[in-house]
Order: sequence, then C-alpha cells, then structure tokens
Amino acid sequence: MSDMSQFSERLKAAFDSAKGRVQQIQEEAGRQYRELQQRYEQFDRLVQHLGPTVARPRLEKLSEHFPGLEGTPSLTRHGREVLLNFMKTPTALATIKLRLRMTHDAEIRNLVLEYELEILPVYLDYERSSRLELPLADVTDEKVAAWLDERLLAFVNTFLSMEFTDQYQRQNLVVDPVAETQFPKAFAAGSVEHEGCTYYFLSTETMQAFQQQPDLFMAGKRSQP
Repeated sequence: MSDMSQFSERLKAAFDSAKGRVQQIQEEAGRQYRELQQRYEQFDRLVQHLGPTVARPRLEKLSEHFPGLEGTPSLTRHGREVLLNFMKTPTALATIKLRLRMTHDAEIRNLVLEYELEILPVYLDYERSSRLELPLADVTDEKVAAWLDERLLAFVNTFLSMEFTDQYQRQNLVVDPVAETQFPKAFAAGSVEHEGCTYYFLSTETMQAFQQQPDLFMAGKRSQP
C-alpha cells in the first residue's frame, strides 16, 4: 500500500471513530432524555393529583379565616405555585405574601415542596422559608399533607402573634378607662359611646362599671368600696 493509501485509510478511520463517538453520545443523550421524560411524566402526574387533592382543600380552609385573601396560581413546566396576598387588617398592619410551590430537582428525581413567607415591616422572628424533598417513588398524600399542615399552621401562629406585637398594634392601641390598661382595639370586649367619644373595654365587667358611673372614670377617679 502506498503512503497516500495509508494516509487515506488513517484519515477515514479517524473520522469514522469520531462519527462513532458522536453516535454513542447521541444515543446516550436520547436514552437519558427518555428516562428524564419518564420521570417528568411521573412528576406531572403527582402534581396534577396533589394540587386538587391535598393543597386546594387546605388553602380553601385557610381562606375561611382570612376574608379578602387573594390567591394567584401559576402553572409551568416545572410545577405549580400559588402566591397568597393577605389584606392588611386592624390586627395585622403589614404586607404579607405567602408563596407555596411544588417543583422538582434538576434531574427530576425528587418532588420539591417550598414555602416562602414575607412580612413587611419586620418586627418579629418567623420562619421565612422551608423546603422538603421527597423521592418521586416515596411521595404520598400523607407526607405532603403533613408538611403542608405544619407550614400553614406555622404561618397562622406567626400571623396571630402579630396581634401581641406592640409595633404592629401601635395604631390600634386604646385604653380601658376603668382598668387603666392599654390594649389592641381588636381585643375589646365591648365599647360605649359617651359624650361624643367611644370608649373601649377589655372586659364586660369594666364596661358595666363605666356604664354605671362614667363620670367617675372619665375624671380618673374610682368609687371606694
């Protein structure tokens, strides 16, 4: 064989080898994609099931305690999420956003649940985020429900604690003229209109005492036993 013939054969062998490697890479990429697609279909079935079966009933129950709650759901190829905007109330003078998300990890081997809470302004410590990963094969309604229940209850406890945080209540503080105690208006057991003013009371007993002798308490005096 001439030198040129050897060179030609070696060139052909080099290109054939490279072509074979490319083909192997393509076949491996196809195999990986098929497996990825199978996992994605499994993930998508889980999301389609968990949304209406586990998440929605709990969010509907939560909304019963939050009139005016606004929810913005969104669905993408990587899962679904809902952004909850809570209206400012006399006992929660803050902007509150709660985001719940069902997504997957990079290789679509795990279902990922995410919880993100934002409260502004911030006057208390609270759980800002939480994340749970479950292998797709191990996902059950019970596991997802347990995680979601704990997160929503944590949020509710945080929300209710705002009623006892002075910085959130400073615009709502009133004084019981009988008990001479300052408290959030939302805690009032009752109120009385007297001479064009509204007085708030922490208990029915102090309200009744005021109604019997309002002038004594307005003057800062107490009747002696």
